[in-house]
Amino acid sequence: MSHSSFLATVRAWELTRAREHMPPAASPAGARKLLELGAGTGQQALLLRDMGYDVTAIDLPSSHYFRERVFPVTDYDGHHIPCPSRSFDIVFSSNVLEHVRNIDQILGETRRVMADDGIAIHLLPTPSCRLWSIPAHYLWLIRRAWAAARPKGRRHLPDAAPSTQPRMPATAREWAGTLFPLRHGERGVTLTEPYFYSGRWWKRTFERNGFRIEELHGNGLFYTMANSATHSLSIETRMRLSRLFGSACNVFVLRKTGST
Repeated sequence: MSHSSFLATVRAWELTRAREHMPPAASPAGARKLLELGAGTGQQALLLRDMGYDVTAIDLPSSHYFRERVFPVTDYDGHHIPCPSRSFDIVFSSNVLEHVRNIDQILGETRRVMADDGIAIHLLPTPSCRLWSIPAHYLWLIRRAWAAARPKGRRHLPDAAPSTQPRMPATAREWAGTLFPLRHGERGVTLTEPYFYSGRWWKRTFERNGFRIEELHGNGLFYTMANSATHSLSIETRMRLSRLFGSACNVFVLRKTGST
C-alpha cells in the first residue's frame, strides 16, 4: 500500500467517526449544507456528497494535493471564506487547524458562515501522536537509509512497492528535517507541540472564538506523523494499538456560544 492509499484509507475511516456527530443529510429544507475546510484532494468531500450532503470544499491553491483533487475544491486566500454568513449547517475539517497560523481569523470566519444552530467537527492530532512521532521518525530514517544502501535495482523500502532511490536532501532545512523530527504544525517546536495539541489548549482557543466543546473523544486509531510503518500495520491493528498508545486524533464537536 502506498502512502497516498494508506492516507485515503485512514481518512475514510476517520470520517465515519465524524459522521456519528453530523445531523442527517436530508432536512425539511433539503440537503444540509456542509463546508469542508482544507479539503486536500477532496476525498472526504466526495464521500460526504455521496452520503447526501450539499458539500462546498475549500483549500489553499498552494495545497500539496492541488493536482490530486477528486472533487471540485474552491481555492481561497486562507483568510476569508468566500461564502455568505450563516450559510452552512455543518463545518468540517480533518487534520487542518494545526496548520493554520491565523487560527483566530479562520475560526472567526467559520463561526460567521455557520448557521446559529449549526455544528462544527474538527479532527486534530493528539499530544500522544506528536510524542510517538519522535521515535517513529528515526525508524523512518533507518528505513530510508536501508533503501539508499540497497543495490541498484532493489532500492526500495521493505514491504513497500518498488521505487527509485530516496532523493538526497538538497538544503540545510531538508537535512535538518531528515536527521531530526521538525514540528508538524504552526505553533511551538517539536518538543512543545504536544501542549499545542492538547484538549486544554484547543478548549481555550475555541472558547476565545465563540465556540463551546459539546463532545471530545479520540478517533480510536493509532498512527504517527512519520509514516514509518505505513505499509505493515492494518487498520484493525492500529485500532488495537490505540488502546495502548492513544489515539492519533481527537474529534472536537463544537457549537456556537452567544449570538452572532
